[in-house]
Amino acid sequence: MTDRTNYLANSLLFAVIFALLLQPIGGVDFSNQPDLHLAEDLDALDAGARGAQTEWVASAVQATGANTQNPNLVFPSDILVDSNDNVLAVGNLVADVTFGNQGASTTTQLGFVAMSNSQGVWQWVETHGNYDGGGFSGITAAAQVGSDYFVCGWFQGNISFGNQNYRSTQDSQDAFVSKINSQGVLDWTITAGGVFTDTCEDITSDSNGGVYAVGSFNTSANFQSTAKSSQGGLDAWFSEINTGQVVAGNRWSWVTTVGGSTDDYGTCIQSNGNNLYGCGWFSGTANFGTGQPVQAIGQLDSYVLKMTTSGGTVDMAQAGATGGIVQIMDMAEDAGTIYATGQLIGTANFGTNQVSSSNGGQDRTVFAAALGSNNLWSWATGASGAYQMGSSIAMTGGGDLVIAGSFATLNTAGTGIEPTGSGTFGSTTLSAKYIEGFLAGISTTGTWSWAEATDGDYFDSAMAIGVMSTGTIVTMGDFGGGGVATGSTYTLTLGSSSVTGTGNYYTENGGYDVGMWVWAVGADSDGDGTADGDDNCPVDANADQSDIDSDTIGDVCDDDMDGDGKFNNIDNCDGPEVNWDTTDVSIDMDQDGCLDATEDLDDDGDGVEDVNDPCTGTMYKQQWSSNSANDHDSDGCHDSEEDQDDDNDGVYDVDDDCLRGWHNWTASSSTDHDGDGCKDGGEDDDDDNDGILDRDAMGGILDSCPTGDLDWISDASNDRDGDGCRDATEDNDDDGDEVADNNDNCSPGPLGWQLNWQSVPSTDLDGDGCRDLDEDDDDDGDTIPDSSDACPRGMTGWISDAISDMDGDGCRDMDEDTDDDGDGFQDVDDNCPNGETDWVSTSENDWDRDGCRDATEDDDDDQDTVLDSADQCPNTPLGEDIDVTGCGWFTQQDSDVDGVWDHLDNCQSTPNAMIREMFNDTHGFDVDEIGCWAGESDSDGDGKLLYIDDCPNTPAEYKTQTSVDGCHVSEYDIDEDGVAGDLVSPFGPDQCVDTSDSATRSNYSGFGDVDAFGCWYGDDDSDADGIRLYLDQCLNTPDGESVLDASPELIGCAASQRDEDADGVMSDVDQCPDTPSGEEVQTDGEYAGCSLDERVNLGDTSAVLQKNLIWIILGTVLFIGIAVMATMLVLRRGDQSVAAGDSMFMDPHAAPMGYAAAPAVAAPQVIPDYTQLPGGGSYSTGAMGETIYNAPDGSNWQMQADSSFIRIN
Repeated sequence: MTDRTNYLANSLLFAVIFALLLQPIGGVDFSNQPDLHLAEDLDALDAGARGAQTEWVASAVQATGANTQNPNLVFPSDILVDSNDNVLAVGNLVADVTFGNQGASTTTQLGFVAMSNSQGVWQWVETHGNYDGGGFSGITAAAQVGSDYFVCGWFQGNISFGNQNYRSTQDSQDAFVSKINSQGVLDWTITAGGVFTDTCEDITSDSNGGVYAVGSFNTSANFQSTAKSSQGGLDAWFSEINTGQVVAGNRWSWVTTVGGSTDDYGTCIQSNGNNLYGCGWFSGTANFGTGQPVQAIGQLDSYVLKMTTSGGTVDMAQAGATGGIVQIMDMAEDAGTIYATGQLIGTANFGTNQVSSSNGGQDRTVFAAALGSNNLWSWATGASGAYQMGSSIAMTGGGDLVIAGSFATLNTAGTGIEPTGSGTFGSTTLSAKYIEGFLAGISTTGTWSWAEATDGDYFDSAMAIGVMSTGTIVTMGDFGGGGVATGSTYTLTLGSSSVTGTGNYYTENGGYDVGMWVWAVGADSDGDGTADGDDNCPVDANADQSDIDSDTIGDVCDDDMDGDGKFNNIDNCDGPEVNWDTTDVSIDMDQDGCLDATEDLDDDGDGVEDVNDPCTGTMYKQQWSSNSANDHDSDGCHDSEEDQDDDNDGVYDVDDDCLRGWHNWTASSSTDHDGDGCKDGGEDDDDDNDGILDRDAMGGILDSCPTGDLDWISDASNDRDGDGCRDATEDNDDDGDEVADNNDNCSPGPLGWQLNWQSVPSTDLDGDGCRDLDEDDDDDGDTIPDSSDACPRGMTGWISDAISDMDGDGCRDMDEDTDDDGDGFQDVDDNCPNGETDWVSTSENDWDRDGCRDATEDDDDDQDTVLDSADQCPNTPLGEDIDVTGCGWFTQQDSDVDGVWDHLDNCQSTPNAMIREMFNDTHGFDVDEIGCWAGESDSDGDGKLLYIDDCPNTPAEYKTQTSVDGCHVSEYDIDEDGVAGDLVSPFGPDQCVDTSDSATRSNYSGFGDVDAFGCWYGDDDSDADGIRLYLDQCLNTPDGESVLDASPELIGCAASQRDEDADGVMSDVDQCPDTPSGEEVQTDGEYAGCSLDERVNLGDTSAVLQKNLIWIILGTVLFIGIAVMATMLVLRRGDQSVAAGDSMFMDPHAAPMGYAAAPAVAAPQVIPDYTQLPGGGSYSTGAMGETIYNAPDGSNWQMQADSSFIRIN
């Protein structure tokens, strides 16, 4: 019963809302229209490259003679430049509008298609019709396949598409696609939609003849036989249109949808025949068929979705600004690269590229970005300005990009548009009066190159752009918004031309535009006054169009301006001679681009003019420059290739050691002793060329034979002392030590020789010509090397041998050596003075220190009369009494075998080694220096040695009452709580023998430590419920109540203390123990603890009435709604007069896509309250917390403090 009641109530509510949505807008309040005060002259703001030359303009405006009380208005959406350079404009219009000589007239707002030829002359215009009460429609985009066109858009109500009538789903807004021929005649139309707002935003075609469309749908939509449901609110759809003959079936070949739980949009589409590229916006989290949901970075992000031509997702790219907005409005495709434009607020991330809007990210700024075929953003850039919109983008004939949009400047408060403003695109700054349209050129690498703007006094914008095959750029927009008075003429200047429209009641009071403009320009990228199509340098300013070689490429952009085959950057003569072949060496010897006969004074390019150059001509080196590095004597002959005597000294370079030295002198035996080409007087530092410089830097003599032998080089093998005199023929003291070579043992010798010293006794003791310090290893000549000679500077004139030097220490025994055997004992004290050698007496090897070696010479080492062969203590202290074993009675006895002699041992009953090893871990093994082991002490005096005493601190009064383990009964702590005496009964020290273990006490440290009686507070049971205090979640359980059924998290709690469902009602009285979290419940009575829904399910009649009261009231309102609807329909059918104007009131879709907030000083579009808003939209919250209403036609309305709404888009 309850479910049926709820269903009925909900159905009544939907019926009432639907009835209200059917009602048209009743009126618009323009009472707040302000006066306009416009700037006189903004030319001073314009700076930078102005990039367009007007070719023609066209317009669509209120028809001449039309009733100005009617809404004679046109709302353009897009243009298409077709393969014949015709221009198709689409949108919607109402009442009487003229396209040049072509007129259109409607009774309601209806879609139109108009065509002009390539010169801007309108050829025809066609509109939709309506029937049976009428409806509204609009065309948003167009595409071409062959000679046919395909358009898409929206409609609401009863619309005639040619001779085919369609009604939208329940009179809501639906989408459509139509095919028309070259004269605008409709062939067929297909529709799609549901009960809410659905749109088709863009349509495209490719070289394969494929036609594809994109749009958005709300909740659910039927694409003929294909049904789609959104993931929440608006979702985007993409589809292929079957353009062939279809007798029965679905022209929507396939439909792919993307989106999430919030509103998501599809706005543009492109195809290159291999892949589709769709764009749009999303917020929150959305699914794009990539396998994982995508989270928006900001309030509203943009996406580019790469798809197969059958609708499958290939990849997805995202762009967003943290806390901000990024909106891609249009895109162009070229070889797999996508170029996108739109507007952003904040700092946007295009992959690794960042673009920030002006004013620290607070303004709205136009951007352009490129998405590579690898699905990575390759660059992104922005314009500069406060209030901008990028609407459309296209590829130019020159391979660059052109963007159309609008710009203005906000006031300081950010609440309105200034009467004068500006926008900057790269280096070009454009001026604006309120809002102006712009078109701007940008390279495919992201560099702004030029920009142009419209010039009007009110609100003017650029909305779409296309490019003809000739390169002519065609831009479309609307003009004259903001309050042009009825009957007044409004003129918009477009470059060197202009368009004009007149105002009516609706332009004056509603702020609508007076018309549509189309502007065809030849892009002038370099701003030199010549359009790109006629400019011989389209991207480089070339005002005089100079072209000296007449190759149609202007001089400023011609890599070879004189046509001689050499690029300008390496051409020394860019004219006046032209169109000759610089590669011909017979006319341009040095290949410098200068004709030898008329332009070149230095034919071989060596820097020496031909009249002074003996080495000029084709047989000589070409293309080099004479300088001191390559032409030392400056004679014009290249030193390394042409000149055999670079310094002109008479010595050929091959024999000249100073070929780059002094010049203009002649070498001879008197000027050049060694004939090396270096002048002796100042150039040659080594006149005899022996490798020894004649003098040092201070003038000191280095070469003792400066003009001596020639043809040799001093080195260690031929000039031992390096004095410049050759040893073999010039030097009789080769090492210069004052010892003649015939008496010198070190000239040469096995160790070589030393220089710069003189032989005297202090330096050469034995006078052998070898320096003692570093040459002579036997200074005294006794054959014992100094390193082994104990007397290295001793007697000379003798030879060491076994007779003269027994120990071979270099000291003659006869008169120099006092220890002949070298044992460390002087001969006078040595019992073995001529004994063994090569040892030194110590207490270790000579215990009794008698000079006789114990191991080999001494048979009683300790002189105790017991020969070493029988002596058990061979090292007994000298003079001590011994026992029969040869051990001393006083110092060599050890009764407990602990390694400490008894006379030093304080513990002569130390346990044996086996016991000490058993207790090594606790007491160690070794005894101390007085022979005692740690384990043999008895610290508590209980008679138990430490190594067997488990209680080493037994109190004195109990030391006679210990057990075998050394413990008294009062020393046991069974529960390990730190309080002993657990076994003392009945009143032992530990009164709580079952204290919880230390881990539990540590985990519940809040209960403190164990007290002096061995008790822990956490073990208490204060409410006697059998649960210890540290576990008890309810400490005051009433007596007698059971806690056994409590869950682990509520242990110790009775039913009167538990509230499992957290509804505020205890479990012992809660009739609904599983109430969902957060629901309000009844606190007492029969349904205590039950929510409204639970009471309904339990049959509580009062709850059923309470829950459905609103639906009962709304059911009553239904009948009022139906009555109002019927009355309005009757009035509507009875009044079809165009003059009255009421039946032609703008549907919400009439508003053109444009800017958000209206300016403070110009006429904003304002409605008094929410009842006048276009139906079927949704509300959202703006970046500053403001309430925004999003209408189905794309317009946005901001709620004001007085509950009125102002249009901001």
